[in-house]
Amino acid sequence: MKTKMLFLIATILLLIGCSNDKFKPDTFSEKDLAIYKVDNEKEVVSYGMSREDAEKVLGKPGKTSFGVEYDFGVKVMYRNDSVALIYLSTGSEDIYKTSRGAMVGMSKEELTKLYGEKYALDNLIFYYDAKSKHFLGQTSIDSISSAEDAEGIYIFSSMNHPDGSGSLSLSLGDLKGFKYLD
Repeated sequence: MKTKMLFLIATILLLIGCSNDKFKPDTFSEKDLAIYKVDNEKEVVSYGMSREDAEKVLGKPGKTSFGVEYDFGVKVMYRNDSVALIYLSTGSEDIYKTSRGAMVGMSKEELTKLYGEKYALDNLIFYYDAKSKHFLGQTSIDSISSAEDAEGIYIFSSMNHPDGSGSLSLSLGDLKGFKYLD
């Protein structure tokens, strides 16, 4: 009887542990490619979302230079009317956060706690191959020579202030959007 009870408790604990939806550092998936309103997590803009649905959250578009600008320091690049790249800059802090909780202005240390550092390049840039499900190093990134190959590579990038006071911008999307502006 005790053995059955211990087995039942162990199984329940295992299931609880496996159902944890929290993000872990040094992992990545398409779920990372989203921003949420800080005061309402039901309002989300994510990679692959239609422009129409994104604008229900972001509001009316402004200028359209590098992507489409919205209020509060948000820019979005669309490909075939779907979100391909999300860029947060000054003005977005305390309004939008990434799916892991990162906001513009966070220190490199705070961002490292959320995203990890094992696979980070340079200024906290992560490249993740969605097809092979592993992180890529700089040599692999440099060898990508076509827009088609770049589309399946996801990126999280933080541009940090030179004095270390915090991030100036956060970018989420695919390499095709970053490298080929498409």
